[in-house]
Amino acid sequence: MITVKRGIASKERIYLYFTGIFFAGIILRILCFRIISRDMKFFLLSWYEQYKSLSIKEALATQIGNYNMLYQLCIIILTRLPFGAVVKFKMLSCIFDVLLSVAVYCVIKELKGQREALIGFAISFLLPTVWINSAARGQCDSIYVAIIIWSLLFLYKKRYISSFILLGIALAFKLQTVFVFPFIFCLFVKKILNKEPKVLYCLLILISFFATSVLNIISGRPITDIFKIYVGQVTQKNKISFNYPSFWYVFPLEYDFDKYYAILIAGIILCVLIYYFHKNKADMWGQDFMYCALILSYTCVLFLPAMHERYGYLYEILAVMLIASIGYGWSLILAMQLLSLRTYNYYLFGTPVDIKLLAIINVFVWLIILIGFHYRNQLYIIRDKTKLLFQRNKEKKIDFLSEHSKFVINKQNIKHMALLSFVFLLIGSYRLGTLKAPETMILTGKNVIGASEIVLEFPYVYDMDSIYVYLGGKNNSKVSLYTVKDGKWEQLPQVTEIKSVYTWNRIEIQDKGYQYDFVINDEDVEIGEIVCVSKSGEIVIPKNVEDYPRLFDEQNTFSNPPTFYHSAMFDEVYHARTANEFIKGTSIYENTHPPLGKIIMSFGVWLFGMNPFGYRIMSLIFGTFMIPLTYLFVLRLTHSSVYSLLAGILSITGFMHFTLSRIGTIDIFVALFVLGMFYFVYAFMQEERSRYLFFAGVYTALGISTKWTACYAAAGVAVSLICFMVRTKMSDISPENLKKLSRFICMCICFFVVIPAAFYILSYIPFARAYSDQNIIEHSVSNSLHMLNYHQHAMKEHPYSSKWYTWMFDFKPLIDSRTSIGSDTSVVATFLNPFSNLIGLFSVVYVLYLAVWKKKGTARFLILIYVSMLLPWVFIARTVFIYQYFICSQLLIPMICYSIYQLSFVNEKKIIRLVGIASTLAFIMFFPVISGMPVSKTYVDGFLKWMPFWMF
Repeated sequence: MITVKRGIASKERIYLYFTGIFFAGIILRILCFRIISRDMKFFLLSWYEQYKSLSIKEALATQIGNYNMLYQLCIIILTRLPFGAVVKFKMLSCIFDVLLSVAVYCVIKELKGQREALIGFAISFLLPTVWINSAARGQCDSIYVAIIIWSLLFLYKKRYISSFILLGIALAFKLQTVFVFPFIFCLFVKKILNKEPKVLYCLLILISFFATSVLNIISGRPITDIFKIYVGQVTQKNKISFNYPSFWYVFPLEYDFDKYYAILIAGIILCVLIYYFHKNKADMWGQDFMYCALILSYTCVLFLPAMHERYGYLYEILAVMLIASIGYGWSLILAMQLLSLRTYNYYLFGTPVDIKLLAIINVFVWLIILIGFHYRNQLYIIRDKTKLLFQRNKEKKIDFLSEHSKFVINKQNIKHMALLSFVFLLIGSYRLGTLKAPETMILTGKNVIGASEIVLEFPYVYDMDSIYVYLGGKNNSKVSLYTVKDGKWEQLPQVTEIKSVYTWNRIEIQDKGYQYDFVINDEDVEIGEIVCVSKSGEIVIPKNVEDYPRLFDEQNTFSNPPTFYHSAMFDEVYHARTANEFIKGTSIYENTHPPLGKIIMSFGVWLFGMNPFGYRIMSLIFGTFMIPLTYLFVLRLTHSSVYSLLAGILSITGFMHFTLSRIGTIDIFVALFVLGMFYFVYAFMQEERSRYLFFAGVYTALGISTKWTACYAAAGVAVSLICFMVRTKMSDISPENLKKLSRFICMCICFFVVIPAAFYILSYIPFARAYSDQNIIEHSVSNSLHMLNYHQHAMKEHPYSSKWYTWMFDFKPLIDSRTSIGSDTSVVATFLNPFSNLIGLFSVVYVLYLAVWKKKGTARFLILIYVSMLLPWVFIARTVFIYQYFICSQLLIPMICYSIYQLSFVNEKKIIRLVGIASTLAFIMFFPVISGMPVSKTYVDGFLKWMPFWMF
């Protein structure tokens, strides 16, 4: 009897809680009914009045607003009901608030129990973003989300027909229903692959979606309007994010140029997550049901472009359901709510908000949820404390140069190389450069009759800030500026030089006027576009643009202020210009390096045009090729794919590798060729196959034809092969060995002298094409003498020059580009990953120890090639920069991997994981200053300036 009474009392308490929670939520909503949001004022009420003036049939046949037909039907019904429009809109949403909370209760009760379900009901009904959305803003998010949650309940119960019909209805209300589709796909992926009949139930989504529009179609609406409405919603977007703190505030993109890149990233991450769920056998029809739904929907909103602050509504409700089910993680719900409330307040009341900071927190919350899912069922076992992380095994590791063994590349290695390359290509393509740059040029200057000055007239007096001039591929020039004062031309005090080709050169005006005269003081200057900017940041168009039609026809190629994304930076003004000249067959400007690097760049320019993307894409491709080559190099050193993976990660997260792969200069090309040279020489010494020696010779030829620094590598290769010859070919002076020795010497002469000489001469074909006064051999000789003379006397002071011994300590970065954007800054800097560089220096010392005291052949080879690339700079007096240490920094990667391999730690994989994670974290931390991503100056000054000369 007592038990029965307790049970009755328990039920009474539950009903009492329900009643209290319900009335508390109702009071909160009533208090918000007087708030008229912008959504309500400018859209909903306007649509309401238009529909009210039409008959029912006319209303059903007419598209008003940008919502789909089912919500329009709701508005039409509301116009025929009593009470005020605002109240009716908000009442509709509040009714679905109740249905939503009941659905949350039912799902949690099914997953866990009644107590947890009651908690879920209370939180979801009292959640600030829920009642603000419905009662303050009058939005309809609770409608489609409530239907989705009911659909998920039926789906969990395997009632597919009811579930999919509801999904179709939800989709008819809001396009954002698609955020749950990846989860549906994840649940049914095996059934889809097995072609099981139950998957056909998914067609019910489309059937119910169309069924909701039957009345409209009967009334005369074309069926295609169902799709046109959603297509219009997508295509009308013009921002990467609408107040939602998405991932793309952390890594900014431009919507028009980069929206497909953002969609691709989102798709890839979703595919990886779905693969992870199935690979780890997540219980998606059981305890992991809500976890997977939350993660996939959260990922959609976080990574897709053009998200509004309201679009987190679905995953916030799913988070409540998950946390209420598992009983912990309430701080995540609090964090989500605080994030949303900040953006809601910004929209409703204009409260200032640091959206970038919110985006960083949002990404962090997402990562916490992922980590929580990964470790949800894993128990942490404390291992024997005597097994320290850095404890070493006593066994000796094999030196694969001294002890020959078969080298095999398996399918797993190929997958690793493909994945690593794809990851780098994906990251490296982030804001690589615009495809839009001025193409129509005019020739002006003293030598051009009637074109030595450009007069700009404006309809009004403007407070002019600056004028940007996009210089073409011709010479630079000094410009004198004149303005009209009191009816007379008066020269402005500054004389500006526009000197950077294929770049937006800023001419500071700081003057109020309506007429300006540019006098070109030099000859043969090529100008592509002129953009005038007032102090308010407005682009001002002169009224006499018809006088200069080719100077004002591509204003959309300008961005204020222009960054590296829109202009050439550092040595691109030489190399990219010359690549374009090779294509045109005109006179050649840059002749201080052999031509092959610019020939390679010209392929990108030929395919994509003379724009930043065009002259950088080949660098990115060659930088990507370095990833599998580094992987293979370490695979040969260790015969372990674990170390090779570490090498790939270190290469991907190498700062200088990343920067030089995204700038249109020749250094990445010669680095690839030198690395290939070293790899094939090492392969030859391992297996003594002639084809490896041939490939080494080809890479030598390509390297020397690109940049003379490859000659330093050739010297190291020569010493290696001489030592190899003495050790293996001259130990036994027999007739047969002498014959092998002669053959080896002949191959070396052919591969390392004849082939490089032929390649070097052939690389001068563009010179012979542009200048017919000499043949190709004469060009190669005369230009080589010119290069030698130039580099001997290139000793100009430069703010970013540095001595060779400072490179190893990452002392002074080279700033390729720096642009201030309000309180943000966009920087592209060339320097080293401080973590991998530090551990690399320790590896150099350890490899030197192995080479001298342990007499390891591989260690000797690594030290020799490292020294061959560094030692020549000790004797070079010309102005040098840190990027000339790049090849040495790449050689640190195999040294690091080989050192860990030879140290033979007990917890070897943990050490490898630790090194890879540390390098990756450093890469993420410094990503803004190596990628040009706009970021707060406070962040750069406060967190990234570790050294005195790191002047980002």
